[in-house]
Amino acid sequence: DAGTLKRIDYSLIKGGGKISQVVSTTKTDTFSESVSSAGDSSLVTGLTVNVTPSASSSKILIFVNINMGADGEHGLGITLFRDSTQIDLADASSSRKRMSKGKIQNSGSSEYSVNLSTNHLDSPSSTSQITYGVKLNHTSGSSKTMYVNRSHTDNNDAQTGRSTSTITVMEVLA
Repeated sequence: DAGTLKRIDYSLIKGGGKISQVVSTTKTDTFSESVSSAGDSSLVTGLTVNVTPSASSSKILIFVNINMGADGEHGLGITLFRDSTQIDLADASSSRKRMSKGKIQNSGSSEYSVNLSTNHLDSPSSTSQITYGVKLNHTSGSSKTMYVNRSHTDNNDAQTGRSTSTITVMEVLA
């Protein structure tokens, strides 16, 4: 009334957007797998998270931060999965590979690793347990061993380090 701000009882405000649950996994060890040209790795072991939505109308907000390496200066990418379904994908275009993030150049040599991240708001329309995870890919024309939380050379010295990778999901109520 006439520019006067009135007190509002927060419990009377309707609407979604509340966070119902948060589940997170941090991978502190390493992972390696030979990945074919234009292929994807298996889900990165130890970098998955299970969540059971409380309502089919809930959305799941996913955050991924991953450190990865490979032999040579190749483009590295990731693809996000809900169970066996690829999500967070670019539009299909001719024969181009569809992925979530990448390709980021692993520059400098096999002594280096890169960090990739993504966030995605998923609508699984389910109240069953869901597993979210990440697969790795690269631009080399031949099979390459790919790594998580380490470089290809993984030198045992003070200049070379290892990292952690994390996947976090939040249930957002409708």
